[in-house]
Amino acid sequence: MMGKTKHIIISLLVLMWCSPLESAAKIAVTTKVSGTVDIERAGSSGLSALKPGTILSDGDRIITGKNGFTALIYIDDKSMVKIMANTEVIIKGTRSTGSISKQVNIDRGTLRAQVNKQRKGKFVVQSSTSVASVKGTDFWMITDPETGDVL
Repeated sequence: MMGKTKHIIISLLVLMWCSPLESAAKIAVTTKVSGTVDIERAGSSGLSALKPGTILSDGDRIITGKNGFTALIYIDDKSMVKIMANTEVIIKGTRSTGSISKQVNIDRGTLRAQVNKQRKGKFVVQSSTSVASVKGTDFWMITDPETGDVL
């Protein structure tokens, strides 16, 4: 009996050691994709075509081409982000009980955020030149590394 228990414990320890301690938080899902839209998964270096119904995790990068568009919905409060053509964003989120603290880092391009009232978490949109903390509103953001931001 002791030998079997020891093997089980050793197996569990090996599994825990080999597995990541925490997988990337699943925070949103794409609802619409049209044109050229690619995703670079957090921790990877390759691009793949984004499809409707793709589950997005903390740190995923979305890149739209000149004819690209995608919409995503956060799974906790149904806030929506629409990412327009020629845009590059990183979707971030930290899950806690019943909510997700959300952050969208926009490197370039245009997005529209329809943010529902945040009960526990927060919703932040960040570019290289500005940070907007949103409690519940509908707004557009256009950013260009050379000319700055328009909210």
